[in-house]
Amino acid sequence: MHTVMSYTAAVCFDAALFYLLGCGAAPLLPVFGSNDVTGLLAFLWPAAAIRWGLICSLWLPTVDQTSRPVMRRWAAVHCFLSSVYESCRLAAFGGPLETGISPVGSPGFTFLTSIAAAAACMFWEVAFPDTNGEDNGKGKKQKARVLFMRVISFCQPDYLILLGAYVFLFLAVLFELFALLQTGKLIDSLGVEHQRHKFPSVLLSMALFSFGSSLFTAAREGFFSCAISSFSCRIKLKLFHSSVRQEIGFFDSTKTGDICSRLSTDTSLTGRAVSLSINLLLRSLIEFLGIAFVMLRLSWKLTLLVLMEMPLNSLLQSVYNIYFQRFSKRVHDSLARANDVVGEAAAGIRTVRSFRAEHVEARRYGDRLMDVHKLRIRREAVRAVHALMRKVTDQGLWLAMLYSGIKLIESRHMSTGTLVFFMFYQRDLGNRIKTLIYIFGDVLNSVSVAEKVFEYLDRKPQVSTDGTLQPDTLRGHVQLCNLTFSYPTRPELPVLQVN
Repeated sequence: MHTVMSYTAAVCFDAALFYLLGCGAAPLLPVFGSNDVTGLLAFLWPAAAIRWGLICSLWLPTVDQTSRPVMRRWAAVHCFLSSVYESCRLAAFGGPLETGISPVGSPGFTFLTSIAAAAACMFWEVAFPDTNGEDNGKGKKQKARVLFMRVISFCQPDYLILLGAYVFLFLAVLFELFALLQTGKLIDSLGVEHQRHKFPSVLLSMALFSFGSSLFTAAREGFFSCAISSFSCRIKLKLFHSSVRQEIGFFDSTKTGDICSRLSTDTSLTGRAVSLSINLLLRSLIEFLGIAFVMLRLSWKLTLLVLMEMPLNSLLQSVYNIYFQRFSKRVHDSLARANDVVGEAAAGIRTVRSFRAEHVEARRYGDRLMDVHKLRIRREAVRAVHALMRKVTDQGLWLAMLYSGIKLIESRHMSTGTLVFFMFYQRDLGNRIKTLIYIFGDVLNSVSVAEKVFEYLDRKPQVSTDGTLQPDTLRGHVQLCNLTFSYPTRPELPVLQVN
């Protein structure tokens, strides 16, 4: 609560300071002559530096030590955002500035700038939080990026197959974009009288591009399927080979269900992260860049408004990934425990039947399944809340885009037909943004499952069998001297002592 009050007081102080600086600089603007744009830019940059310096000097000591870097970054974005925006807009498009010399001159723009700065900082802090480098106490866990690169290294033997798949991926996306452009030309040929003779040729081009996109998509899916199968077989073989090389004590301390779960489920999810997820990720990225280029040609202002969907959805997805990955790991562990109950009952079925303990084993298995069910309910609740928040965000941005488009039409900066085309492309762009954010989170989720697989792959046997010593002659005589033995699960209790 104290931190929120500090931020609120800093915003009010900044507004008052900006107003005072504007009042003091107003008599100096005529020095620049009739070029008020140059005068305003010459005022905005020094004023932003002064505001940032005073906020850092006066309000940083009011928050705790750990929150000061966050407040410093927020103050920089809050103070310099309008200056950067106006400079970039003037360099790219020209025209008068939208920022006034004080908050009183442009209250709406100042309010939007403050909201945008707060949203950008919130997105940054949630998506890229500060790390203190401390260990969480569960051993040396590799980061998602390192895991991802290790998964990629397993695909090196299939690089020719993957290269062919990516070539067909690029061609399929390129033909799909051309078909989308032909759709716009098709609507133009129907709407204008003197262009209706182009309708057959445009329709033929659209059909050819659509057929080419479908053909390359089928080839891409075939190549990726081959890569998935090869990768899964390779990593399963390596994992099985690493498991059977472990000492006997490893199988006493590790449940059979855990090993089977890693071999069956986790290796498949790891292969999915490499092939299918990256397939969708690259395809959506290329389509996003192409559609964004077309939309920028239509209206850069509405395009920037639509692109706000990406940081907002990324913020929601980042929070969602934290909880979803946590519950996914717990679900996988719970499933492994349930499989372990089945393995134990099947291995000791004679003992179970001798003690008439069928109902006991069934109850144990039912309890494990109920644990899985409860965890899945909690995971799906997180998914439902995320879907609701994303739907509300999409509808809000859609209404804001329509309102801004109507304002542009009224000011004669856009025609009605251009707005219709823009809305047509906006839906495709929104779908690509959702796919990019979802697939990126899905890749991270799949790679996090590979963590256990690589833990088993990297594990070294605690009992080495790689000795090279051998006697000159071998005799059938064994002598035991000062021999002790204990199980790895209970090393403090010796079970064998031979003197």
